[in-house]
Amino acid sequence: MIDENEHKEVQFAEVSIRVALPVDKVADDEQRAKAILRKIRLADYPNGLEVRPGLNVHDVTLDHTETMEEAVRREEGEAEAAAEAKLDRQRERYFDRRGHF
Repeated sequence: MIDENEHKEVQFAEVSIRVALPVDKVADDEQRAKAILRKIRLADYPNGLEVRPGLNVHDVTLDHTETMEEAVRREEGEAEAAAEAKLDRQRERYFDRRGHF
């Protein structure tokens, strides 16, 4: 029997990702960065993926803010755009199979 782990190795990487998380309006930049890192550390990840404890506040670059209402509108718009894109792809596949009219 071949050991499954014999054909695998662990790859380490540093990855930059954009995140959008709710934070207190009155929090200063350092408090916001700490809150974001805390949320990332405590998140559930798929089996085998782990966040190493090397993250610190200096690794966080804060970008812009939006109100919770603006965030909801943005998310709704993104969901609507994704649904429309899905319909467009379905329509395109339909025409590819049956021909355009």
